[in-house]
Amino acid sequence: TEPWRILLRNEKKYLATRQEEVSELLNSLTIKYSITSRKRKEQFFNPNSGSFDDYVVEDELVFKSTDKAETGFRPIHSLGSGIGKILPVVVALATCDEELLWIEEPECHVHPRVQSEIGDLIIARHGTYRQRSKPEILEFDDDPSPSDYIPDEIKGNVIIETHSEHLILRILRRIRETTEGNFSDWPEALREACPNGICPQDVAVLFVKPGTEGSEVIELPVDANGEFTCDWPGGFFEERLKEFF
Repeated sequence: TEPWRILLRNEKKYLATRQEEVSELLNSLTIKYSITSRKRKEQFFNPNSGSFDDYVVEDELVFKSTDKAETGFRPIHSLGSGIGKILPVVVALATCDEELLWIEEPECHVHPRVQSEIGDLIIARHGTYRQRSKPEILEFDDDPSPSDYIPDEIKGNVIIETHSEHLILRILRRIRETTEGNFSDWPEALREACPNGICPQDVAVLFVKPGTEGSEVIELPVDANGEFTCDWPGGFFEERLKEFF
């Protein structure tokens, strides 16, 4: 698949290779593995020599633990479905240069803590893209059309389809901390990507529900305190409160 091909090519962009970028993001998710590639070898019996010969078959991706107590390399499939699900998301956030990125359920099969950290990665991706984007001089024909350019408003945006309250709560928390001017708990990479923080205007929360004429989209405004200014339809966050009280 494309994420694996990107990592195997391991091109260098800016100051780091793709594998180094992804390894750094995995570490920020408290996933204590770095990713690298090696030559996969297989042994074949050589009837002429009567012995086994090694043949290099292809490059393969492997994980190496960042814990010094654990040595050796591990195939990706040996680390469980959670790593396999989150790795394409991390690769996309680290390497995708498209103006608009769509991610479906990044929280699938991962720990709640990691779900929250994904929120930080998404914020950082948005901020990094905005910093790298430079104003362009647009040249149009006499009759320009909207397809001639991509509006600045959507550059660097990420659309996330999610059911994770952990992810949403992390984004709301970062809005509140920005308003308070409190960045003490922000990871260094997040502070560098978003030196001015994140404000409600950077976020749009849309709730989709069935309607009489198809799906109905409801926008849920967020204020500067990182709180919704209206109630969630369908009891999205209320289910957690029921369990507590």
